[in-house]
Amino acid sequence: MNFKPVNRHLLVERLVEQEKDETGVLLPEEYCTQSEYVSCKILSISGDCSRDALRGDTIVVRNSMIEELNVQGTTFYLVLENHVMGITSD
Repeated sequence: MNFKPVNRHLLVERLVEQEKDETGVLLPEEYCTQSEYVSCKILSISGDCSRDALRGDTIVVRNSMIEELNVQGTTFYLVLENHVMGITSD
């Protein structure tokens, strides 16, 4: 299914980096915490966004600002343009 973001949204793919929590408390091995910020790859950009970021760029956003949208069994992740903290490069 194709999805085109509108209204200053970016369609993104999470680049998840989960961290093991070393608390000294016994927890299941699969227990991981998510950091406050996450890197995402831009898949598509709304036409009314500024052109600071381009498709394929990697951006940093607050994890809680990523909106999960389920449409007809497909999950999309959207970020509002003004929630982007920065653009990373190699």
